[in-house]
Amino acid sequence: MSVRPVVSRAIPWLVFGAVLMPAAATAIVGILILALWEAPSDIVLGVLTLVFAAFAVTGSIVAVSLLFRQTRLARAQAEFVAHVSHELRTPLASIRMYVDTLRMGRASADEAAEFLAALDAETARLAGMVEQLLGARDATAAGGEAAVPTDVAGVVLAAAVDPSGRVSTSIEPGLPPVRVRPEGLKGAVANLVRNALAYGDGSPVRVSVRGADGGVAIEVRDGGPGVAAADRQRIFRRFERGASTTDSGTPGLGLGLSIVKSFADAHGGRITLESEPGKGAAFTLWLPAR
Repeated sequence: MSVRPVVSRAIPWLVFGAVLMPAAATAIVGILILALWEAPSDIVLGVLTLVFAAFAVTGSIVAVSLLFRQTRLARAQAEFVAHVSHELRTPLASIRMYVDTLRMGRASADEAAEFLAALDAETARLAGMVEQLLGARDATAAGGEAAVPTDVAGVVLAAAVDPSGRVSTSIEPGLPPVRVRPEGLKGAVANLVRNALAYGDGSPVRVSVRGADGGVAIEVRDGGPGVAAADRQRIFRRFERGASTTDSGTPGLGLGLSIVKSFADAHGGRITLESEPGKGAAFTLWLPAR
């Protein structure tokens, strides 16, 4: 869904006709007064006229910038609501269907067990979406009392737990501590792991932690189809997903990688991607040692 308020297209023309053209005419008058002055008072009048025109132009630029910023915020909010509503509707519909079937007693014992397992999976999916939304809100929190020296190894081990057994970890000993929010780091690593599990095409996921460049590097690698070159920048923006994942119908909010990037930026780190089509993808979160 894309929301583009009509007023946003009219704003430049209104400003051009109501402010910039009169300001340009005023500036021309000021220049003519200065060029044809006959008395000292003409110089003062010319300067004041030019100053007035400059203030008018500056004020209009600031006003247009603020109006466009408000328009972008309104559009982002509308797109956020539409996107989240769409993603939440599918698991909620499934849960409602399973609950109604069980309530009416139309399922056998084996089917009931399958439905309960499906309900558990859909509930976990909803919980993951809520965690991502909360992570998007808190990702940029940094510094102050919330950031503390953190044992990266312990946080990574807690974040990389996966019941399917597809995730393995490798942690270099003697890592220096980093000063971050432990819950924020855990959420960032969990998002990278979830991303690899969702888009790795069933391949094993390997999480490795090592010291690098005066900090700590956390790499999450999968053996899936990889990330297309055209998508390697956009997937780090909120609500943006790769074209292949969108076409395949893989569920997701398009928030996970943006949360990781926001967390890295807020803590003086970075997130990088190495990928080749058909050879998987490796996301590396680097944080400076403090």
